[in-house]
Parts: sequence; C-alpha cells; structure tokens
Amino acid sequence: MADTSGELAVGEASYERVIGYLDTLSSFFTGGHDLDGDSYKAMRDDMIRNAEYGGLAPTLFRRNRDTSSLWSFAKGVDPSWEPRRQYLRNEFEPLLQHLERLNPPPQAVPPLTTAVPGRASKVRGNE
Repeated sequence: MADTSGELAVGEASYERVIGYLDTLSSFFTGGHDLDGDSYKAMRDDMIRNAEYGGLAPTLFRRNRDTSSLWSFAKGVDPSWEPRRQYLRNEFEPLLQHLERLNPPPQAVPPLTTAVPGRASKVRGNE
C-alpha cells in the first residue's frame, strides 16, 4: 500500500529509481545526455546487486562495465534513436512489472450507496 506520509515506501523508491535509470539511459542512448563513469558505475552496481530487483536487471548492465562499452553497445542496437528507446523500454519492462507487483498502487474505493425501495440510490456523504 502507498505511504501517505509523503515518503516513498521501499518498493516505490526502487520503482522511481529504476524509472530514473531508464530515463537517463534513454537520453544517453539517443545522444542527448552524457553519462559520467561514476554515475554509470553506481547505477550498474545497484542494478546488478540489489536483491529487490529479483535478478531482472537488463542484461546490458552485465555486458557493459563502462560508458565507452555502453555507447558502442547503444550504437550497435540500431543506428536510429527510436529503436534504441524501444530496446531500453523492452529491457526494463520485466523489472518494472516486478516492482509494481511488489508495491501495487492503491485500489480506488467506490462510494458507498444505499438503495431505498422506490427511490434512486444515494451516495453516502452527499445526502
């Protein structure tokens, strides 16, 4: 269940972090953002070692240990940018689905209604 205190629950924090990684890599894969080596190393270490990810980190993290090999890999995915974005979305999808299952969004609660014979139903609180 979502934390209403304003702080992210553990699963939510991981989900938001992984979305941030996806955004950063999408920008890098399309030539729009430089990714420094230390930031990539921290991202890679988190993706490979974080048990919460259930071993679902995209394989590109295991194959590419630095930004030079990552850039070569990105160019090899496709010469065009959109297929690179699509590749990343496909690679991250199993992990994102896993994290969503760990911390599902709160379910909407339907309003309570009372049925009165011969009258239209009323919604409680709006009487």
